[in-house]
Amino acid sequence: MKERVLPERINPARLAKEAIELSGQLRLANEPRVHMLLIEDAPHQVACRVSAHRDAEGWLHLTGQMEGQVTMTCQVCLQPVPYTVARTFEWLVVASDEQAKRVLAEVEPVIMDEDGGVALHDNLLDELLLDLPIAPVHSASEHCAHRHRLSNEDDALVNEHRTQQPFKNLKDLLSK
Repeated sequence: MKERVLPERINPARLAKEAIELSGQLRLANEPRVHMLLIEDAPHQVACRVSAHRDAEGWLHLTGQMEGQVTMTCQVCLQPVPYTVARTFEWLVVASDEQAKRVLAEVEPVIMDEDGGVALHDNLLDELLLDLPIAPVHSASEHCAHRHRLSNEDDALVNEHRTQQPFKNLKDLLSK
């Protein structure tokens, strides 16, 4: 059975009015914003749930979470490293940039278009990008061949520097 892919755009007012919760997979294949961050041939599964509600003051909120697994390139050994995505979010739907500037800092504003729609896919990609590490590396418990090799080379360099004393003869010169 094929997983449901989330729509590109949604109408949050309709979701709130009808108490609809959307769930499905975030489409990452051929996505230019994450193309360079993820290993192309590896499977990437990011499941998302999004629902809408109005608060006591009538503001429209979108809340949700994303969970899944993506594969990135370890910046030490250049081998695949799995990364677990786990993020919750809350967005406040606003009509303009001016309204977005006046909202609370705790809630991320998203601007709806003139039809009352929100670019769900783009905003979910923003959340994914915020969750991904800047420089992914294998954890200390995972095998990273180059990390072990580099640490042995670093130890050898430190020991070599300890045995060299470039200013040892300077004391003799100063005493003359």
